[in-house]
Order: sequence, then structure tokens, then C-alpha cells
Amino acid sequence: MLRRLIVGGLAAVLISIAAMGGQGALAHSRPVSFSPAPGAVLDAAPANVEGWFTSDIKRADESFIRVMDASGARVDAGQTSLSPDRRQMGVGLAGGLGPGRYLVHWSTHDDADGEVFAGCHVFFVGQAAADAAVSGGMALDGGADCPAAGHAEGTTAASIEISIPAVVDGSAATLTIMPSGFTPRAPTGSGRDPLFGHYHVYLDKVPLDVLGDDHEDEEASHEDEMAETPMAGHDVDTDDSSREGGLVENPAMWFEDEFKFTNLSPGRHTVSVAVFYDDHTPFSPPVVASKTFSVETDGDDGVPLWGLIVGVAAAVVVGGIGGRLLGARA
Repeated sequence: MLRRLIVGGLAAVLISIAAMGGQGALAHSRPVSFSPAPGAVLDAAPANVEGWFTSDIKRADESFIRVMDASGARVDAGQTSLSPDRRQMGVGLAGGLGPGRYLVHWSTHDDADGEVFAGCHVFFVGQAAADAAVSGGMALDGGADCPAAGHAEGTTAASIEISIPAVVDGSAATLTIMPSGFTPRAPTGSGRDPLFGHYHVYLDKVPLDVLGDDHEDEEASHEDEMAETPMAGHDVDTDDSSREGGLVENPAMWFEDEFKFTNLSPGRHTVSVAVFYDDHTPFSPPVVASKTFSVETDGDDGVPLWGLIVGVAAAVVVGGIGGRLLGARA
């Protein structure tokens, strides 16, 4: 009993101190308390998890409470509720949860300044699970397993790198995509969970639907178009000459780590990859990567003017967005 009080009480005091310190310096929405409290040891699993915060929370996809078991599987009901004063969030838990360590991942989208702030903590069901955590030196803040670990305030941790041969001998090339901070998957059609996304692959086309300043009017029609377009599949590597560059659509939706272009014409090409949410809207801030490569054949020693134009335009757009993002973070 003493150890239970120490583990739960100490963690609760620490988070309260942190919350009060945040209130003195920032106007952003910060946690005041949780139930169960961080580090709490319970005899049985609770019916729900709740959190109270310092300021109004926006009703948005970025405002949530999620609960995961030791394997990383979600055990919450999936629908976060928000109180009428918008300073309390709660989520129900699945029934029949047994003893173990449970991770609470929370995120708030502040209504006043638009900041997204997130964090994690743990609670235990059963003294044995708590004892194992203490003896193993496991941190009670859950930071090591927190999906929000490494997030800068108001940004996303998602990023991608892409790789393609700089010089391609022939008409086919394989693009490799390396994601970080999210899990690629086929889009579900709804929701904007920042932990999951899919790709749009562009060939010789600037992704203005992601990076452009004036694409808002096209957003609804673009979303409908993407929802009705079949997911590009493995048949992109066929020899169908009607598919320029192996693309059924440009951009093509994709969620695997390799994409094969075919029927590439000689000259310079630019490939861009952007990450989109399940509802087919782009990640915010944009997550985009671009590479330029050349396709060479015997006797080919020229670079088409249109290839240079596309490459320069992509660099200007990406550079402009990057500059604004860096300026906003400064």
C-alpha cells in the first residue's frame, strides 16, 4: 500500500508542478490532472480515462486521449469526448482489461493560439505490473513509448526521405520511400490520425495541391477525386505504353516502401512524394520530399527544357514553404 501511494502520489505531484509552471509562462492548454493519475496503481482497470487542462481545447482531430497496452495495441473506445467548457477530455476503455502497464497518449489543440501540445504517462493495473516497472527502472512518464516523443510544439514529427538512382539506364526506375514518425497504410477514407498516412507520388509535376498558396478552392473537389480513384497497385510495372512513366494517375496513391516507374522517357525527371492523412488531405505542416534523376539511352546527351522548368519550379515552391515554416518556428 505504501509503495502504491508513493508511486501514484509522486507522479501526480510532479505533473501538477509542471502544469502550474506552464501556466505561469504560457497561455497554451496544459494538463492539470488526470484520472487515473500518472503512475497510479489500480486494483482493476478503470471504465474510462479523463484529463483536465488549463485552457479551452478546440474540437479537432488533434485533441484526443488514447490508451495502449504493453504491446502497443489501443484499448480505448476510440471516441474522445469533450466537456461543455472544453477543458476536460475523456475516453472510454474496452471491457475485460487485465493486469498490466497502460500508456495514456494525450494531445490538445489550443482554441486560443492554435498550438498542438501532447504527452504521455502510464498507469498500472495490479501491483505486480508496477513492481516490475519500478525494478526495471522504467520511467513513469511513458516518454520512451510515447508516439508524441520528439514532437516540437505545433509541428508534426512525421518526415520522409526518398531515394532513386541519379542516372537511370533504360526506361524503368525504382523509387524507395523511407518514412519516420508515422506508419504508412492504405487510407481508410476518413480521419486525420497523425500516426498514419499514405503517399501521393508525383512525376514531373509540382505538388501544388500540397504546397500551393491558392489551392484551397480545389481542396473539396480534389478530396472527392482521390476518394473515387482506385489505389495504385502492383500493376504499375506493366509495359502498358498508355501509362506515362508507369503512373495510372499523376499523382498516384501508394503506401508501400517501393514504387516502380516504367516507360520513362529520356531526359531529366523530378519525382515528389507527399504524405496524406486517411481522409486524403495533406499532412499539416506539409511532409514532402523531391528528387531529380536522369534517364539516359545510347546517344542521349541532352536535357529537355521542360524537365529543367519542373525541377526549378519544385525547388522554388518547396524552398518558399520551408522558409515560411522556419520563420514561423523562429
